[in-house]
Amino acid sequence: MKTYIKTGALGLCLALMAFTSCEKEGVDLYEGFYSYKLSGTLTLDKQLIETAELPDGGTSEPSEPSEPQEVTLHLISESGQMNVLKTSADSLIITMNAIGGDVLVIDALVNGNDLEICEFSRMAKVEDGSRSVSLNCTASGSGKKYDDVIILDFIYSGSGSSTLYDYTVKSSSVKCVAKVNK
Repeated sequence: MKTYIKTGALGLCLALMAFTSCEKEGVDLYEGFYSYKLSGTLTLDKQLIETAELPDGGTSEPSEPSEPQEVTLHLISESGQMNVLKTSADSLIITMNAIGGDVLVIDALVNGNDLEICEFSRMAKVEDGSRSVSLNCTASGSGKKYDDVIILDFIYSGSGSSTLYDYTVKSSSVKCVAKVNK
């Protein structure tokens, strides 16, 4: 009788170990191929350029410096293929290949099951009325995986100009949602 109990307990322990050891964690949790969509908003200081180049090629008269205006503009959304590749026991490379757009290569670290995105440079595009504005940005962030979806939260800083205005990023709310390709 005692032998059956010991054998049953041992069998139960082995079964539990088999189920828990199959669960991915750390770098292995994130590694894979995904489809992604990135969107969000940037809050910017918008400053009129004192002497602006006009569309006809002339320049405007110098004006008194004005106070910057705070505006919140939407990023031009992007989507594409995201590959998450293991480089060591605690680091990854994330490649983001936007449809009809740029390719980003981003370093990331994994701490437990949390993802930390290392600082990288990128061009962010926003629409200000009828103007498309390109901003030279530095970004970093964090991420978390939920079932077969990774949610990345980016923090942007940087600046850029249009023909009439200078823009400086004050804050950002940028998210990327990536679903594993099956």
